[in-house]
Amino acid sequence: MTAASKPTVHALPAADKNLPKLKDDRLADIVAQNAAFVVHVDARGRLLATAESTVALLGYPAAYLAQVSLQDLVMPEHVRELEELMALVSSTGEPQKAAIPFLRADEGCYWLDLSVQLAQGPGDKNEPRFDVFGYDVTSWVRKEHQLRDESRRDPLTGMSNRAHLREWMIESIDNGVASGKAFAVMMLDLDGFKRINDSLGHDIGDALLRAVGKRLKAQLHQDDVFARLGADEFVLVAGNLDESDTWDRLAARIVAAMQRPFSVGGQQLRVTFSIGIALYPEDGLKSSQLLKHADLAMYSAKDRGKNQFVFYSSDLEKVKAEAFSLEQDMLSGIRTGEFELHYQPIVDARTREVLAAEALMRWNHPQGQRPPTAFIPLAEDNGLINLLGSWALRMVCAQLARWDANGISLAYVGVNVSPVQFQNPAFSQSVMSAVRESGIDPGRLVLEITEGTLIKNPEQTEAILSRLHAFGVRFAIDDFGTGYSNLSYLRRFPISEIKIDRSFVSDILESGHDRAIVSAMLSLARELDLSVVAEGVETEEQLAILVERECQYIQGWLFSKALPPEDFEHFVATQVVISLKGRGRGSLFRIF
Repeated sequence: MTAASKPTVHALPAADKNLPKLKDDRLADIVAQNAAFVVHVDARGRLLATAESTVALLGYPAAYLAQVSLQDLVMPEHVRELEELMALVSSTGEPQKAAIPFLRADEGCYWLDLSVQLAQGPGDKNEPRFDVFGYDVTSWVRKEHQLRDESRRDPLTGMSNRAHLREWMIESIDNGVASGKAFAVMMLDLDGFKRINDSLGHDIGDALLRAVGKRLKAQLHQDDVFARLGADEFVLVAGNLDESDTWDRLAARIVAAMQRPFSVGGQQLRVTFSIGIALYPEDGLKSSQLLKHADLAMYSAKDRGKNQFVFYSSDLEKVKAEAFSLEQDMLSGIRTGEFELHYQPIVDARTREVLAAEALMRWNHPQGQRPPTAFIPLAEDNGLINLLGSWALRMVCAQLARWDANGISLAYVGVNVSPVQFQNPAFSQSVMSAVRESGIDPGRLVLEITEGTLIKNPEQTEAILSRLHAFGVRFAIDDFGTGYSNLSYLRRFPISEIKIDRSFVSDILESGHDRAIVSAMLSLARELDLSVVAEGVETEEQLAILVERECQYIQGWLFSKALPPEDFEHFVATQVVISLKGRGRGSLFRIF
């Protein structure tokens, strides 16, 4: 008998074939108190006696019940569970309980909370009989199933959640059900979703996630498992491909599908996905391995520019391990004083006199110096940039005070500010504390900020710059010309200086375009009364062109690399002696 079938109701047999009524006083009392399922069965489950409440509960005629066994009344997939329950009662003599679904005459089912025990009274020891009691718990079981299903579903999108995904993967992969058949685990993450939430609100963000979920599901096969892990991160377990299809084609379809605009809240929104892919069985035999490797590949896709997919490889693991090792070395290096500041002179383009300096961080790693390009991005990612940045501010201010005491006075020292550091709520206070502790004039500290940092959050940027400007600190735009093209921020923000990026200076001899761009920058600075420092000057020819175009201040290896404090002092002292023997120190401290 199948789950969907309905037991056949036979014609009523003769009266002596009907099931006898329950005569046991104990059973009668139970039935009287509870309109429930009560039957008396033999070892094979045949019904020997039944209560009228049982007939009413299931809806079958008593004559039909006289011809069937208890197993015939149970949903087929639960028959074995019932038989094991009766066998356990028979072997232990102890009552047993279980919730089991019973078929009803109208093709529905009742979940009954069954209690099975050995019948009392005379009987064949080899042929035990059982009293079976049951109470209708259908509503409770359905509610339990509903709650269980809800606990495995993401409430926002209705797709599977992290718990269901892990449950499915453990059952299908860790228990060997996959049987070696290849499939892919894809980790998908929306690029820049936080900006949508922050700018348009969480209601729009939630609506976008629902729309994204629907569009993603349209790319999948029916048997693929798709889950939202949380926020803007999804996982796809894809196991079915057409003969002409491949994993990379599936990933490319998903990337392309996401590039079409979404209509959300009356707005047209465009988003992209970064996807990491791990393949079973070559990239892992356990669910935890596959998820880890797909996640690693996804972050690699983001590092490579986003809006693409990357397959896992052992090289990614190596890069991750090296980054982790470097991070641990960085924590140790901060504690043991391996980080220090070097200072590169900023000089007058015509007189070559040292006027100021830029502080540059160096890491004296036990295995050799690590360049800033190796550790600054990592420090920004793990948050250590706030600690390093705050330390650099204190060191620069203290160094300026120390040089003043030694008779070496600079107009200012510039300090690079990371975008992550600039957005930190404690940034302004750390700047002011460093200045106050050292006792220097706040105007001698120049914070060098990139164009991208300035326009990331204009309102917040304006508030920070205004507060520090009122305190007396000055600001320079670093790498000018390589970032945001809207120059309105030069008018909006209290900028004192621009620094022409070295990429324009390096080709200034060969490139007429670069010469024109540098000339335009210098002209713009003069009109806005801004100081200009050209970075990366390495040859006399480059210097001559910059002087010809009236660039005031120069920084680069033509004059000096970044030097430790003691060597910088010696360099400045030498320049002062030469200057005094020649034409005088001129406007040494009048850089602004």
